[in-house]
Amino acid sequence: MAIQTKRKISRLRLAAIAAIAAVAAAALGYLIWGLTLNPPRPADLTHADPEVIEHIDDSIFALRLVPFSAERWATLGMVYEANGMEGPAAECYEHSLQRSEDDRIWYRLAIVRKYHGDTDGALDAIDRALDLDPEYGPLHWRQGFWLLDDGQLDEAELAFKRATEHHEEPGWYGLALLLIQRGNAEDALELLGRSRFSHGPYVGYARYLRGTAYRMIGEAERARIELARGRGAKPRWNDPWSGEVGRHRRGLKARMDHASNLLHEQRRAEAIRVLAELVADFPDDMGIRNNLAVAFLENDRVNDAVRTLKEAVRLNSSYFQSHLNLASAYARRGDTPAALEHADMAILFNPTLSRAHETRGIILTTMKRIDDALIAFEEAVRLDARNANALVYAGAILLEMNRTDKALNRFEQAVDRDAGNSLAWIGLANAHISRGEFDEADHALDLVESIDPRHPELSRARRRIHRLRGRASTP
Repeated sequence: MAIQTKRKISRLRLAAIAAIAAVAAAALGYLIWGLTLNPPRPADLTHADPEVIEHIDDSIFALRLVPFSAERWATLGMVYEANGMEGPAAECYEHSLQRSEDDRIWYRLAIVRKYHGDTDGALDAIDRALDLDPEYGPLHWRQGFWLLDDGQLDEAELAFKRATEHHEEPGWYGLALLLIQRGNAEDALELLGRSRFSHGPYVGYARYLRGTAYRMIGEAERARIELARGRGAKPRWNDPWSGEVGRHRRGLKARMDHASNLLHEQRRAEAIRVLAELVADFPDDMGIRNNLAVAFLENDRVNDAVRTLKEAVRLNSSYFQSHLNLASAYARRGDTPAALEHADMAILFNPTLSRAHETRGIILTTMKRIDDALIAFEEAVRLDARNANALVYAGAILLEMNRTDKALNRFEQAVDRDAGNSLAWIGLANAHISRGEFDEADHALDLVESIDPRHPELSRARRRIHRLRGRASTP
C-alpha cells in the first residue's frame, strides 16, 4: 500500500513538472515571439535626436515583452505622434484598437489621420470616440472644425454648439468662423464683440476674425487695424487628452516647442522650469539661455534675467542677442549706463539690426539725450523701414522739437506699416492737433478707441482737442 502511494505521488510530481515545463515552454515561446515582433519603426532616423531614438527603442522593447497589450501599442503610438512621426503613430493606434477599444485612442487616431489630410478617416474615428464618451467637450469642437473644413456647415454648427454647452471656449470661435464662412459678417461681429473674445490666449485670433468680418462689409480701415493686430495669430487649440501625448516628447526641439507653448499660454513658471532644465542639459546653447532670460523678464524676475544674461556673455561675449537682452534687462532695472553699454555691444556685433538701434534710442531717451536718441531711431528706420515702433519714437521726438510736419510724416508711415499700433495713432492725432487739424485728430482717436478704449492717452488727447477748439472759436 505504501509503495502504491509513493508511485501515485511520483506520477503527480511528474505531471506537475510536465505542466510547469509546458507553461514555461509556452511562456518562452511567447517571449521569443514577442522579441521577434516587428512594430513599425521609421527606416531612416539619421536626423532624429538621440533622445527620440532612445525613447522609441525603449517603447518597442516594452511592447515586445507584452505584444498583446493595447496600452503598450498606444504608448508607442503616442511616442511617434509626440515626435512628429504620424504615419507609424496611426499604425500603432490601429493595433491598439484591435486589442481594446478606447475613446482616447480613437481620438488620437483621428488626430493623426487629419494631420495626413484624411478628413473622412478622421471624422470616422472621432465619431467612434464620441460614441464611447460624448461628455468629453473637446471632441465636439475638434469635430466641428473638421466638419467646417469638409464643407458640412450645418453639422459643424451643431458640433460647435455642443462644445459651448460643455463650456469649451474654442466652440465659440468655431461659431464665429462659421458665420464668416456663411457670409454673415454682421452676426459674426456681434458675436465677436462679446467680452469672452477680448481676453485669453485666443484674443489675437479674435482680432483676425473681426478684421475679416469688417473687410466683408466694406469697413476697410477698421479691417486693416484688426487684421494688423491679429497678424500671425494662429490658435493652438489644446485639450487634456492631447496634453498626455506631450509627456513623450523628447529632444531639444520638442522641449523648446513645449516651453514656447507654455509661454504662449502664459504659464510662465512652468516655461521657466523647462528652460532651466534645458540650460542645464545644453549649457553652451546661448539661444536657450536667452529664452530663459526673456521668460524671467516676462515674469518680472529682472535680477534673474540679468544673472542669466551675464553668464551668457561670460561664456560667449560676441553673441549679440545676449547683449541686446541684457540692455533691456538693465534698462528695466534703471541702470541706464550699463544698458547703453550693452546696446552698443549688440550693435558692434550686429550693426545692421534695426531693433538694436531702436533699443539704443529708447535708452538714450531715458537718459534725456534726445538728439542722439533721434539719430538712433532714424538709423533703425533706415535699416528696416517696416519698424513701426522706431517710426513712432522718432515722430514723438520730432513733435517735441516742434518739427510737426516731419513728425506727422513719421506717424503716417507708422500707421501704414502697422495699423494696429495704438501709439502710432495717438502720435498721429497729436501731430494733427499741433497743426490745428482737429477733425483729422478726432478720426485718429476714434481708431485708437476701436483698438484700445482704455488707452491712458486717449482721454488726455480728447481734452486737449476740446480746449484748443474752444480757444479757436473765441473771438
